[in-house]
Amino acid sequence: MNVARLEKTKKAAWIVWGLYAAIMILYTTAIKFGSHLWFGRPISIDGPYQFGLLVADYAPPILLMIVPLMFWKAANLAEKYEVKE
Repeated sequence: MNVARLEKTKKAAWIVWGLYAAIMILYTTAIKFGSHLWFGRPISIDGPYQFGLLVADYAPPILLMIVPLMFWKAANLAEKYEVKE
């Protein structure tokens, strides 16, 4: 297993996740609050249920942080247990 290639893959996984998270957070914000921001209306959350729905919309990019963390752990384990000649 090529450890140097895993290091590049680890960095690429963080970059791809960062782009995904930024795009999804901006997209969710635009969909949920775009008209309020555009027309200058106050943003209101009318209770715990609406807040829960809002949190559920923002959760996937944060929860998917596990993917680059798995790449990071795989690279560290490969480096630690690499067979040396």
